[in-house]
Order: sequence, then structure tokens, then C-alpha cells
Amino acid sequence: MKVTADSNVLIRAAVQDDFHQARRAAKILAEADLIARHTRNSYVGLPTFPRSGLGTESGKPNYVIIYGEGCFNSKRQAQRTVELHNKYRSRVHFVVIDLDIRRSPEQQKLVKHYYKGYIPHVLVLAAHGEALYNQSGEVDSEPIENIFEKALGH
Repeated sequence: MKVTADSNVLIRAAVQDDFHQARRAAKILAEADLIARHTRNSYVGLPTFPRSGLGTESGKPNYVIIYGEGCFNSKRQAQRTVELHNKYRSRVHFVVIDLDIRRSPEQQKLVKHYYKGYIPHVLVLAAHGEALYNQSGEVDSEPIENIFEKALGH
């Protein structure tokens, strides 16, 4: 079977923040003979990172992406999120919030407090909860990495 998976399927399989969706997405991807990796307007590669949280985690920096499935900008930001996660997964907690599906109470609080109505929306919180970055629109990985490094004391 050939699959061109949208970012929701990929991110659900990787993040595993909804058990049933993650299991279905992982099954589809595991059965695929070929998975499309990149298109002109969106990233549909295969991320390989473990469970991400439903809400923030105290004691370490938190990266939160709020996005919508049909938005090409969100899909490009999702690609950067995967790359950042691969590099910082042991030191930064990642939270992925898809506005197109039901959210946990913790995610709903984040949306209510920080979301400004535009996607993608990226938020970086310090270990103690202070917002170090809180902007809508795409952001390259380098500025986020710089914020991570400062928050981690490097």
C-alpha cells in the first residue's frame, strides 16, 4: 500500500497523545510499502519521536505548537517541530495541540491562555512557566533553539 499521510496522521503516530488515534495511525504507517516524504507546500515525512505530553511539564522547558490540520504553514511548522524534538527530546517537553480534534483539559487551558487566533502558534515556556516565546506564524528552528539553549542554561 502507498500512503501520502497528512500531518495529523504522522504527528498522532509519533506523539501518541491519543491512544486510539495513535494506534490506528501507527498501523496505517506500519502497513505502508511507500510513504510520501515531501511535497512542495507541506511536509509529510515520517517522524520518529516518542509520546509527547497532553499538557506542560514542570521542571523543564516546554515547547507547544498549536496548529490546524489543513494549514500548509502549520504543516511546515510541524516539520520543524519534529526536527526540534529529535534534537531536544530529553531536555525539553513537547506538546502538540491540533485545533481540529478534541483537546485534553490541560491543552484547552493552554489554548485559552496563549492562543491568539492564528495558526501555527508556537509557545516556549521556561521550566518555571514564564513565556519565553509566544507568537503566531511560522518560526525557523534556529531562534527556538537559541531560546532552548538559554532556558537550559547553556
